[in-house]
Amino acid sequence: MTSPNFSRGASRQHGGVPARVFSGIVGLLLFAPLTVSYAQQAAPSGEEVYVDRLGCWNCHGKTGEGGGGAGVALAKTQLSLRRFVGYVRLPGKEMPPFAPMMASDAELAIVYRWLDGIEAGKTPPAITVDLKSSTGARADGQANAEVGVELTALVAETALTSAVPAEASLGYRVTLISNANAPLAHQAVEYQRAGREDWSKFTTDEHGEALLGPDRGVVLAKAGEADKTRARLRMALPAGKTALVVETLDYTAPGNPVVVGIGSAILRVE
Repeated sequence: MTSPNFSRGASRQHGGVPARVFSGIVGLLLFAPLTVSYAQQAAPSGEEVYVDRLGCWNCHGKTGEGGGGAGVALAKTQLSLRRFVGYVRLPGKEMPPFAPMMASDAELAIVYRWLDGIEAGKTPPAITVDLKSSTGARADGQANAEVGVELTALVAETALTSAVPAEASLGYRVTLISNANAPLAHQAVEYQRAGREDWSKFTTDEHGEALLGPDRGVVLAKAGEADKTRARLRMALPAGKTALVVETLDYTAPGNPVVVGIGSAILRVE
């Protein structure tokens, strides 16, 4: 498999990332304090997370320009946000995984945008995507096992009302990344929207991605609802770990959907 890279010649949408890019940063992140919920603390800026909380600058430079040793440049990366989050969560054998308890998906999105020079302020996604997955167990003789995922979409506690799109314009983008740091291409996934009994099916493309438009998209959960699950996914996966990244997309401009929420989970088959 060709090693992914951060070079400007790589595709931003479908590029990968070498393990050495994060090897220096992860060692520091493993000793970082647990994140505090946004209800208890205002969302930090990208610089605060990158420099003060996570200490990434030690290996990658004060603004991601690159440092000594394994600390290659992170600024202006050609990775999409979903690929950035996916490889941090499931980086492969060369480095330990970086779990959500160390930095939430929203915090990774803030760091990503700051490194890209888009926004240096406190700009978490407007929608929080929470994914809860089961562990699949293979029966004797079976190559794959079914894994289920419950998806909840909520307006982020820090979101401005003006930043939350109309529910009718919201959809999903589902990305699956295998344990070998490769897109999980042509993976069949079943999908059930909240309040429906029927299941539909979609298949990831060669990049391990699938787009679900507003007709199959998100209905935001409301405070006080007994069951906040907005959708369910299920798929038969091989043994090992698979990174799942789900983005909430705003289709207000149909030809140019904008990411307004993100969540990730590690799917396990034993």
